[in-house]
Amino acid sequence: MVSRVGWAANRAARGLPSRRGEVFAMRRDRAFMELAVREMLLSRSEHTAKSDPLVGAVLVDRRGKELARAHRGTLSAGDHAEFTVLERLLPDVDLEGSTAYVTLEPCTVRRAPKVSCAQRLVERRVGRVVIGMTDPNPDICGRGIQHLLMFRDRLVVRSPGVLLQPLTLESLRGEGAVPYSRNPRIADTCYHLGLMEQRGSGIPGMRLRMAKLGLRAPEFEQDAGCFKVVLWGSPLQVGPEVLTELTPRQRHMLELLLDHGRLTSNDFREQAKVSRDTVHQNFQRLLELRLIERRGAGRGVHYVPAAR
Repeated sequence: MVSRVGWAANRAARGLPSRRGEVFAMRRDRAFMELAVREMLLSRSEHTAKSDPLVGAVLVDRRGKELARAHRGTLSAGDHAEFTVLERLLPDVDLEGSTAYVTLEPCTVRRAPKVSCAQRLVERRVGRVVIGMTDPNPDICGRGIQHLLMFRDRLVVRSPGVLLQPLTLESLRGEGAVPYSRNPRIADTCYHLGLMEQRGSGIPGMRLRMAKLGLRAPEFEQDAGCFKVVLWGSPLQVGPEVLTELTPRQRHMLELLLDHGRLTSNDFREQAKVSRDTVHQNFQRLLELRLIERRGAGRGVHYVPAAR
């Protein structure tokens, strides 16, 4: 019989949150999604000859405080719920790391000059999106989810389920992890049929290939019941013709932006020990090259990597 202390320690060793924390997070997600559903029922269709989907959206900050909510047509007929929250209700608020609860998978295609809701969520750096249901339209279904899982600087692979004992995150992050399969016979058969690599070659091979390319080692995490592998790309994903136009200081600014996701003038002044005018001139150059974007107003002004 395993004691509660031993059980909790085992979950911690495998990178899982405590059971109490997991239950709290699930209840919080349910509560905010119920708010989104109630908001959804207020939706207004902009057409008389056909029906439009009912959609509700709720945005919550890192601490779990509601920032805004909206439904289809909250302020103007035809406006999507996500657009209303992001661009009409919270245009100048820093939303990095926030969570959006939407009843329907965000759209991925809009007629120009409109921007899709999925792209707006990415550009505003919303950290997490909880979706009530995928779009029933087979031409759209799943594309909004795929769009939200794309990153400019890394590849994230999620596999449902937790690590099999005796594997732990600590052993995978080290060099001596012993390979383990749920069914070794199936794994061996798949290897001989050419359907998978030899057992035990995957993670060492990942490390070797990343090192040869001068990239960071793969990262392993356990997140919300999924095993997650993060493969980081090159810190500066710009062409050589652009790099030649950048000074060392401007390259450093761009690397900091890509590492942290955002940067203010004061952040870089403290980091590089340079004057306000110098910082301004270098930010202006990066803006001219369309490598960064300016966000916010007044004291809230900051810079983020440009969507590419």
